[in-house]
Amino acid sequence: MNGKSEIRISDALGRVLIESSFELIEGYNQTEVNLSDLPDGQYFYTVNQEGFILTQGKIQVVE
Repeated sequence: MNGKSEIRISDALGRVLIESSFELIEGYNQTEVNLSDLPDGQYFYTVNQEGFILTQGKIQVVE
């Protein structure tokens, strides 16, 4: 899949804390998201493109 994609970082209540766009190209893709402003805790990420969820999971932030 090629095209504009988004990554969203949410808290346990479902509030979107970080949203970032990036260009997805066929093959291996990588992007960086700065989590340094988030307090320690568990967060959830979702990567979507054109309304379709491509992947999702959990992130543990520890200072």
